[in-house]
Amino acid sequence: MTKFAPSERTSFDKIQENFDNFYNNKVIEKLLSAVPNMMLVLNQQRQVVYCNRALIETLGLVDKHVVLGLRPGEIFNCINASISEEGCGTTEFCRACGAVRAILETQRSGNPSRYECNMLIKSDEGIKAL
Repeated sequence: MTKFAPSERTSFDKIQENFDNFYNNKVIEKLLSAVPNMMLVLNQQRQVVYCNRALIETLGLVDKHVVLGLRPGEIFNCINASISEEGCGTTEFCRACGAVRAILETQRSGNPSRYECNMLIKSDEGIKAL
């Protein structure tokens, strides 16, 4: 039972299909890869279906496939993303998260939305603020 955002997830086969649609469109792939800031493309269930090179390089990941199907807090190791089996966005603490609030607001309104996001993350050095 979720305490904030819906917990439903899309199957990995559908996530992979969405990724292939982005990756195989060379115009979109080139455009998104050229963006210098970290960028995620999410589906309706807030899962990553595509990310750009800046995110992969900043996080030191092997490739784009390691983030497919994850939610933003799961990628950044938010301490609240692992509290519940439903994952990022579903705990009572997520009500204050600017990331999930912006995502839900944009989905609801169809307009861009912006909230400040402060996240406590698990890192090799312990808990850090992001």
